[in-house]
Amino acid sequence: MKMKRSCSILVLMLAASVSLADHPVGNEGPITVLFSFPNGTNLSTTITNAFEAERIIIQKPLSESIPVAYYKIDWWIYAALRKLDLPFKTETKDKKVTIVEIGDFANGQNGKWVYYVNGHLSPYHINTQLDSDVKTIKFVFKEKRSNKPDARDGL
Repeated sequence: MKMKRSCSILVLMLAASVSLADHPVGNEGPITVLFSFPNGTNLSTTITNAFEAERIIIQKPLSESIPVAYYKIDWWIYAALRKLDLPFKTETKDKKVTIVEIGDFANGQNGKWVYYVNGHLSPYHINTQLDSDVKTIKFVFKEKRSNKPDARDGL
């Protein structure tokens, strides 16, 4: 009887943690998104809340080929790109999305886009990085000669 009760408690505990993980708490904003281009141009905007992000994406729809993952930073980024009228391209591999071009700068021989969340280089893809506790997202085009991310870029 004790073994059965212990197993039941364990199952309930595991089920509770899974259900919490399935329903993360989303960021209510604001989130500031900055794009730093190699020509010295910096463009930034603040998305005040999830309703503004949704409104922007409804007004300026994304291509149907771009998946959106809620509770992740991708839709905040898409809203910022749309708000600033910046053209961009994404690439999806194994359901993981990367921004490969913003404006006139594309990943390639000359460099690549990297991004920082709250000043820290993110190891995640934009559709796998959770948005909880995010205040700032900064994209930096790292030119080939300095392709290694610099801690100062996240500031």
